[in-house]
Amino acid sequence: MKKVLIKISGQLFDHDGASFNKEFAKSFCAQLVELQKTMQCGIVIGGGNFFRGHQHGQQLELPRSTADTVGMLATMMNGVILHNFLRNAGIDALLLSAVYAPQVAPIISQEAIDQALRKNQCIIFAGGTGNPFVSTDTNAIIRALQINADQVWKATTVDAVYDADPKKNPTAKAYKHLSYQEVISKQLNVMDGAAIALAQEHKIVIRVFDVFAPNALLQAAHNQTIGSTIS
Repeated sequence: MKKVLIKISGQLFDHDGASFNKEFAKSFCAQLVELQKTMQCGIVIGGGNFFRGHQHGQQLELPRSTADTVGMLATMMNGVILHNFLRNAGIDALLLSAVYAPQVAPIISQEAIDQALRKNQCIIFAGGTGNPFVSTDTNAIIRALQINADQVWKATTVDAVYDADPKKNPTAKAYKHLSYQEVISKQLNVMDGAAIALAQEHKIVIRVFDVFAPNALLQAAHNQTIGSTIS
């Protein structure tokens, strides 16, 4: 069965000042119900709706390592909430954490991942990598490797990778396909360099698309031309 790792920013759950966008979460889970019929899914979730490590860390004058630690804890909060939404949608989901917190979730291990895949469970990866100075982008590639995913889907608020911010520059050019080297050489702000380098080393296909488009996840599953592809 095909496997996909969905990387979803915590900021996507931020809505009108609320810490968690309930309607978006319900739509996301409803689409996962359909996806699970034909593929296995892993999810790496960020924590930006609660705490943006770089931004809030600077505002509070925190050392980078401290800010990253708070950010990892924020991803655990999102993980717990999303896990509950998935279960309410009838999805057999497992929450794993890179941060040791047994009252919240089992620790991430290859054994736990393999067992969940055998049970066809949807795995939510929280707690980042458990280490500071590592982005959720890089974490997504690592978890994709651990579940042996065919693709990484980066769910965003834009419909493709552009050569400039399309929200600020109406003439920004969209790319349908990019090589890993093009992303690095053009300094496109789609994933950090470490994530792209790791994906290139292991030949992991990355797809970027607007998760707020109608049935975006289902469209991505059935139409390989949706969004931008990096390979």
